[in-house]
Amino acid sequence: MENRRKNFELVLTIGVAGSGKTTYVRGEYPDYEWISMDRVRGILSLDPGDATQSPLAYRYCLAELNRVLAEGQSAVWDATSTTISSREEVLAIAKKFGAKRTIVFFDIPLGEALKRNRNRKRIVPEFVIREQFDELEPPEETEADEIVVIK
Repeated sequence: MENRRKNFELVLTIGVAGSGKTTYVRGEYPDYEWISMDRVRGILSLDPGDATQSPLAYRYCLAELNRVLAEGQSAVWDATSTTISSREEVLAIAKKFGAKRTIVFFDIPLGEALKRNRNRKRIVPEFVIREQFDELEPPEETEADEIVVIK
């Protein structure tokens, strides 16, 4: 699908809770439309960590991403996106609209993520971060046009 605006992109974050994703993308991409699973879960249930709202939040975020990219706007997909399968549909939408696909991979040691998590307003249970770390699949070159690694 041809788009009227050139040079727009989707920035997709990969990283466990506490790795610094939101802080980084808000600083680096302040003018991009911010699509956040945590934010939408918070709207749906008043608790951004309410995992029971994840399927509905995901569908809402996908619809929002389609809308933003169809308008030729750049967007940030701010979520853990720890597995290749969790990224496929999001990246396919970007490709469909001709947006540059940039992945920002937060290659943060588990201990550092746990430490940062303890200093957050909304603390994620440690076992959740450990599970995310265990399932974390680094990005593959074929997934995106550009991969940025944050250590």
